Amino acid sequence: MQPIIIYEGPSNYDGNPIVVTACLSGNSATGRTLDLTVAPLNVVEAVRAVEGKGFARGKAYTQALKESIKSVCHGSCGHYKFVDGELVLTCYVQGNVRVAGQPAKQLAEAVRPPNYREAWKSLCKMAKLSGFSMVRLCVAGSSGAIPKDTIEWIMGDAEKEGLGRLAYVENHRSKGAQHLKGTHMASVQTMEQAKIALKNGWGVFFSMPVYEFEGGFKMPKGAEFCGKSAEAKEVHGLPITCDACGLCDGTNFVIVPSHSSGDGARKRSKRMQGVEIRSSTGQLVGRFPVLA
Repeated sequence: MQPIIIYEGPSNYDGNPIVVTACLSGNSATGRTLDLTVAPLNVVEAVRAVEGKGFARGKAYTQALKESIKSVCHGSCGHYKFVDGELVLTCYVQGNVRVAGQPAKQLAEAVRPPNYREAWKSLCKMAKLSGFSMVRLCVAGSSGAIPKDTIEWIMGDAEKEGLGRLAYVENHRSKGAQHLKGTHMASVQTMEQAKIALKNGWGVFFSMPVYEFEGGFKMPKGAEFCGKSAEAKEVHGLPITCDACGLCDGTNFVIVPSHSSGDGARKRSKRMQGVEIRSSTGQLVGRFPVLA
């Protein structure tokens, strides 16, 4: 089934035009999910204008995003910054041409239905009947960029069909995101940020740097490793896809150790050999190097 457009209008961040698409998709980590992508209008136009698919679309996506990232990713996000006027991206989607090919494909192929909400309701029904269990918010871009009334009916209609949430938001510290508390995970990059978000009542998704493990690691009380992480496989023995896990529904504390380029080698380095992973009660549950 082709992706559909379920919102076109101003961004909740800066008022510039954005587009939200939805489609039945997923990957080896998430399992089968109903995916949403949030993109600036100029990015949609760029991927539709390019000749070719895959890499060509991903390149068009990342290039066009440099002009309009603030429309779909809040300035508080730790995965981008401007240095001497140049955008520097560390996001594994927005800054990676190959990975950006997935949202670019959705944007390039999305069709405009006669009625956004009715089309969304129908897609949610189809997802449930087809065995899907989760809505992923978002493949790229942020739910925070979607106007409050729109994101509320998006989530509400999905919930009525019994679909769970795989949802994150980067601007949890701003007043404009408080309507997402309880349904979205606060995306954080340091333990201090995690503590603040938890204190403020958010579920937390902590992308943890490898250095946090050095010298031994004790799991914070109430936290769990992301089920698909190598560390979860070390502790539990089996990987768990997102659609079977359900922890990232806005109410839990989930830690995903960094797994970007070079992190695997860092985890296998000499100084990490034998480093212990312990539960919040102090029980030894694993050691480095973790299973591949």
